[in-house]
Amino acid sequence: MAQAHQSHPYFPKTLVFANYKPNDISAMDILTVMFSSFGVVLVVAFILSGWARRKLSFLEKCSFSWFAMCGFIHMVIEGYFSIYHQTLAGHDSFLGQLCKHIFHAIF
Repeated sequence: MAQAHQSHPYFPKTLVFANYKPNDISAMDILTVMFSSFGVVLVVAFILSGWARRKLSFLEKCSFSWFAMCGFIHMVIEGYFSIYHQTLAGHDSFLGQLCKHIFHAIF
């Protein structure tokens, strides 16, 4: 007996994703948590940059915060994708749903 596949929002619609699970967290909740996390990383990095040995200018603190946020994105979000890309369609963890939402928006 052939197993029915869950429909998905990606194109082409004829693609078959084994074990696909649709997101059960709303897009607004996913984006709220994601951007709140970015804000926390930016603020913490900005505060930590004030502890540097020499006095940093406002722009240097902003630059440090920006690189800290980029590092966070690359290590956490893209790191999760690079490790689990083959089985991501079936993930229902927050990061799995975040990746599925991001790639649905891109593609």
